[in-house]
Amino acid sequence: MAETLRAEPELTHLLHFEPLTYQGAGLDIPCDRQGRVGLDALGDKLRNDYFFARALIGRLFDKPTVKQALPVMHS
Repeated sequence: MAETLRAEPELTHLLHFEPLTYQGAGLDIPCDRQGRVGLDALGDKLRNDYFFARALIGRLFDKPTVKQALPVMHS
């Protein structure tokens, strides 16, 4: 039986863009464990931030790394 592919990746990790300077802020974008970002699942601001960070790799940000997202704690 063939495995069906999901339309959107399961966003269990974060694609982290580390700033190249101490003055900059890092940026975390939800992604799957391979670092694939579901653009349709992102809101406008987060999608724009993702494109901004990707465009400035090597100038403002280091190459992104994938890290596991912390689980959300509900009370």
